[in-house]
Amino acid sequence: MDARMRDLSKRVRWMWRALWRSNQAEAEMRDEMRFHVEMEAERLKAIGLHPDEARRQAHVRFGGVEKFKEEGRHARGFAWIDSVSLDARLGVRMLAKHKWLTVVGGIAMAVAIALGASAFEVISVVLREDLPFPGGDRVVAIKTRPRAPRAPTGASCTHSRHGGVRSTRSSTWEPSGRSATT
Repeated sequence: MDARMRDLSKRVRWMWRALWRSNQAEAEMRDEMRFHVEMEAERLKAIGLHPDEARRQAHVRFGGVEKFKEEGRHARGFAWIDSVSLDARLGVRMLAKHKWLTVVGGIAMAVAIALGASAFEVISVVLREDLPFPGGDRVVAIKTRPRAPRAPTGASCTHSRHGGVRSTRSSTWEPSGRSATT
């Protein structure tokens, strides 16, 4: 349990750092990629290649560094934040560049919201009916409960909800509200 908590704590710290200190995470990722390329270049130098050719071959074998960086960003799970922040910056820049379009769009949205709210209110007032009893306009919610199973006619006992058995008489319901026993 202690090892899992340490792993979880480590993961949470890493995610926090990746979220709020993305420059540091990018630098670590760049260093990691450079390390792997250098290790491959050292291996190639050890088998007899010239240092410049070994470095070139290491880059070729490693492939596109940016591809691996993009996979690392995606693995962090916060790639969408970069995308949203870029979209927000671009949007603000376009709003600032086209001021009149921004004003007209804002007014159009305000009018549309006001019309929608007023239409909803009118429809609500026209279609809403009060409940047909005194104080029906004050009811907020009506809850129903499932009925308890009825005992068959002539039964002498039934199980209660709480596990006990209680004696009953068979009864029928009459519209006047009185109950007649049989």
